[in-house]
Amino acid sequence: MHYSKLWQPIVLAAAAIVVSCSHLNELAHYKLDGATIMFAEELASDMGQVNVCYASVESSESDDDDDGSDATEAALTIAGSVGKALLRQGAEDKLRRAAKPDKVVQGLSAGVEMTLLKYGRIRVSEVLNDKVAFIVITTLDKLELRSSPSGIQLRVSATTAMIDRKSGKTIWQNCEAHTKALRRHSTGNNKPVSATAKTIADALQLADLLSLSESEMADAIADASRAVGQLMATTLRKDVTRARVKWKS
Repeated sequence: MHYSKLWQPIVLAAAAIVVSCSHLNELAHYKLDGATIMFAEELASDMGQVNVCYASVESSESDDDDDGSDATEAALTIAGSVGKALLRQGAEDKLRRAAKPDKVVQGLSAGVEMTLLKYGRIRVSEVLNDKVAFIVITTLDKLELRSSPSGIQLRVSATTAMIDRKSGKTIWQNCEAHTKALRRHSTGNNKPVSATAKTIADALQLADLLSLSESEMADAIADASRAVGQLMATTLRKDVTRARVKWKS
């Protein structure tokens, strides 16, 4: 469920906190038992960040060996630069098709909702009305495929914030992230290498990146999202349990 313009100002009021996320828990001062809560999802404003981050092998700063290989290294570097752009674009296209960020954030939000239904004894409203006391917004911050000399990883990060509708104050917030390893490379020693070796290593790294199938990416996204949802739900459950002690007193 995406938020409507009716309560968009409340979302904007929480934006400043979401930008630099840290765990916030003031649930002890806001009793949730019996409260009506509306759940919503959104994508970060820069969710063009469904992208590929690439870090290549570091080349040695100086090559004292004058063995006549300069022309070969130059040709490999030019070919590598062109190939890198083409291969990374191909990987990004696959990632975008496999990602479906709307579904990812909806799944994360559903997990938060289920946790509050189990442990918060709440009521859920699908629409904004006078009964809604709190709004819970789950934001997909980043969905990213990372390729480095050590391997290929898929990273998902998200933020969930609970807002008191009466005051517009954020009363609970948490950020979680998970990285799923897809491939491991033998070039992950991070030691500087010659320009020729670097270009060859880059080519192998990029080829491995492009060899990832959409189904592999989709499975990794599902696994990473599930892990983020579990982390978020665990933190929320613990905070609600602690707050309930205060609610009873």
